[in-house]
Amino acid sequence: MMEIDQEELLETFAENLPGAAFVFEVDGEQRQTIRPLNSGCEKIWGLPVTQIGTDPKQLWAMVNPDDLEKLQMSVEISATTLAVWEARFRITDGQGANKHLLSRGTPKRMPDGGTRWLRFLFDVTAETRTGQLFEVVTQQLNYISSAIPDGFALFDAQEQMVVCNKLFRRAYGIDPRRHLKGQSYRDILLEAANQKTIPGTIGCEKTWIRAALDGFRSGNRTETELWAGSRW
Repeated sequence: MMEIDQEELLETFAENLPGAAFVFEVDGEQRQTIRPLNSGCEKIWGLPVTQIGTDPKQLWAMVNPDDLEKLQMSVEISATTLAVWEARFRITDGQGANKHLLSRGTPKRMPDGGTRWLRFLFDVTAETRTGQLFEVVTQQLNYISSAIPDGFALFDAQEQMVVCNKLFRRAYGIDPRRHLKGQSYRDILLEAANQKTIPGTIGCEKTWIRAALDGFRSGNRTETELWAGSRW
């Protein structure tokens, strides 16, 4: 059987995403680097990949000042607790276009104590203006969940489960036969904490639940929330 190159598989998948895919790292000395994984990064940021380079400072500079502090705080919380990073924010890209972005990132601790995220970023400007964000997120969810080895779930504005895939269930230790539609995100977190399902949260379950809920609620509550968790 031919051995699968995981790096090549990730890049091949990323190139077919309807958005940007990239790896973002904060090392043990708090130095930040970024590695674009697909051409969608150029479309999102309005810059050639060669100009995006490895330094994310120019990308932070694009963020709307009203959203910047909240966005940076969400990254710090995710790095500290290894909770899924998620955000809804605005930028002015390299071509001067104003955009609304929706993003999710899955954290992983690095050997030096830093954090690495696999992140997905979607331009939802048009959908935000027309009130169709629910539809576009649902379409993206269906597309991604069928292709990437991640866990995905969709919750409504009341934080109740709409749909999830098998890897989401596995990540939280949920029986694949169990009916989850309508169950709250908080209850899922509580059950996972009680069963000690999530590595790295044992002994700090309350902090993890609070950070996960805070991150989950940090976006616009009138819109549908999307969860992503990875074992990459």
